Amino acid sequence: MSIAKNFKNTECTGIDLSKDFITTALKQAKEFGIKNCTFKDMNIENLSFDDNSFDFTRAERVLLYAPNPIIAIKELFRVTKKNSYICIIEPDWETNTTNVNNRELVRKIINHDCDNNIKNGLVGRELPSILKNLNINYSIDSRVARLPQQLALNFYLGVAKSAFENNTISEHLTWIKEITELFDAKRLFCTISYFLFICDNISFSEV
Repeated sequence: MSIAKNFKNTECTGIDLSKDFITTALKQAKEFGIKNCTFKDMNIENLSFDDNSFDFTRAERVLLYAPNPIIAIKELFRVTKKNSYICIIEPDWETNTTNVNNRELVRKIINHDCDNNIKNGLVGRELPSILKNLNINYSIDSRVARLPQQLALNFYLGVAKSAFENNTISEHLTWIKEITELFDAKRLFCTISYFLFICDNISFSEV
């Protein structure tokens, strides 16, 4: 939506598998007066667009949840015009960090979430090999995103609850206490690493 907002002479199309997310996007577009963007309920692994439909495509935090990232990537390249670019942004879920003192407990919780709740938690580090195997040329950049306090609190309370319910950890109450104390003191510090891949649609070949 930000692309449509900042480049008003473009025609943008957004897709999501969730009808609720589409409804939210339509509402936000109306609130911001964005008229050059349409939204469709669609699966990235089975796009209904014709070949070479778009000048540029972008997928952010999508392959993280896709059942088959390679099929999703091939679909992105199929609908993107030749001599154009595809932007893929994905995190590495194991790079989630927080300033809770018990490092072993932090690792247990994050690893449990990555292995059990995220379909492709390591896709950020796997993409270079995937793209290379598809003969795709790309450049890569990275950044570390710092989570806002409330988002960090909600995230780490949620993943700890999941780990406790699956018998991965036993120190649930201790975790809640420390996370909450850090949040109340406005000292909760949490980050995650993201990777940006700019791929050209010149060298891609079906394999």
